[in-house]
Amino acid sequence: MCGLSAMVTVHRPAPVGRVSVMIVDESYRGRGIGALLMAEAEKRLSAHGCHILEVTSNVSRERAHQFYEKLGYERTSYRFMKTLA
Repeated sequence: MCGLSAMVTVHRPAPVGRVSVMIVDESYRGRGIGALLMAEAEKRLSAHGCHILEVTSNVSRERAHQFYEKLGYERTSYRFMKTLA
Protein backbone atom coordinates (compact mmCIF):
# COMPACT_ATOMS: atom_id res chain seq x y z
CA MET A 1 0.00 0.00 0.00
CA CYS A 2 1.21 3.49 -0.76
CA GLY A 3 -0.48 6.72 0.35
CA LEU A 4 0.12 9.73 -1.90
CA SER A 5 -0.73 13.41 -1.84
CA ALA A 6 0.21 16.52 -3.77
CA MET A 7 0.29 19.97 -2.20
CA VAL A 8 0.90 23.51 -3.34
CA THR A 9 3.44 25.39 -1.22
CA VAL A 10 4.56 29.01 -1.25
CA HIS A 11 8.26 28.10 -1.38
CA ARG A 12 8.20 25.78 -4.44
CA PRO A 13 7.34 26.66 -8.06
CA ALA A 14 5.35 23.43 -8.57
CA PRO A 15 3.29 21.11 -6.38
CA VAL A 16 5.21 18.87 -4.00
CA GLY A 17 4.32 15.18 -3.94
CA ARG A 18 4.43 13.23 -0.73
CA VAL A 19 4.43 9.56 0.17
CA SER A 20 3.05 9.58 3.70
CA VAL A 21 2.69 5.83 4.07
CA MET A 22 4.20 2.87 2.25
CA ILE A 23 3.64 -0.64 3.54
CA VAL A 24 4.76 -3.98 2.18
CA ASP A 25 3.80 -7.04 4.21
CA GLU A 26 6.86 -8.30 6.04
CA SER A 27 6.66 -11.72 4.38
CA TYR A 28 6.90 -10.07 0.92
CA ARG A 29 9.73 -7.61 1.62
CA GLY A 30 12.92 -7.88 -0.40
CA ARG A 31 11.10 -8.88 -3.60
CA GLY A 32 11.05 -5.44 -5.27
CA ILE A 33 7.44 -4.61 -4.39
CA GLY A 34 8.40 -1.45 -2.50
CA ALA A 35 10.54 -0.25 -5.41
CA LEU A 36 7.61 -0.85 -7.79
CA LEU A 37 5.25 1.08 -5.49
CA MET A 38 7.68 4.00 -5.30
CA ALA A 39 8.17 4.01 -9.10
CA GLU A 40 4.40 4.16 -9.56
CA ALA A 41 4.14 6.95 -6.95
CA GLU A 42 6.78 8.95 -8.84
CA LYS A 43 4.94 8.39 -12.13
CA ARG A 44 1.54 9.42 -10.75
CA LEU A 45 2.78 12.47 -8.83
CA SER A 46 4.83 13.62 -11.82
CA ALA A 47 1.66 13.38 -13.94
CA HIS A 48 0.01 15.72 -11.41
CA GLY A 49 2.73 18.32 -12.01
CA CYS A 50 4.92 17.56 -8.99
CA HIS A 51 8.62 18.28 -9.47
CA ILE A 52 9.67 17.02 -6.03
CA LEU A 53 8.60 13.94 -4.10
CA GLU A 54 9.00 13.85 -0.33
CA VAL A 55 8.88 10.72 1.80
CA THR A 56 8.16 10.84 5.52
CA SER A 57 9.59 8.12 7.73
CA ASN A 58 9.90 7.69 11.47
CA VAL A 59 13.41 8.47 12.71
CA SER A 60 13.74 4.94 14.13
CA ARG A 61 13.11 3.15 10.80
CA GLU A 62 16.71 2.81 9.64
CA ARG A 63 16.01 -0.02 7.17
CA ALA A 64 13.36 2.12 5.51
CA HIS A 65 15.83 5.02 5.29
CA GLN A 66 18.38 2.76 3.59
CA PHE A 67 15.67 1.62 1.17
CA TYR A 68 14.76 5.20 0.19
CA GLU A 69 18.41 6.21 -0.14
CA LYS A 70 18.99 3.20 -2.41
CA LEU A 71 16.19 4.57 -4.63
CA GLY A 72 17.96 7.95 -4.88
CA TYR A 73 16.20 9.88 -2.11
CA GLU A 74 18.29 12.05 0.18
CA ARG A 75 17.78 13.25 3.72
CA THR A 76 17.16 16.99 3.44
CA SER A 77 15.48 18.20 6.62
CA TYR A 78 14.10 17.47 10.05
CA ARG A 79 10.43 17.40 10.88
CA PHE A 80 9.18 18.46 14.29
CA MET A 81 5.89 17.40 15.87
CA LYS A 82 3.93 18.39 18.92
CA THR A 83 0.78 16.69 20.17
CA LEU A 84 -1.96 19.15 21.03
CA ALA A 85 -4.37 18.25 23.81
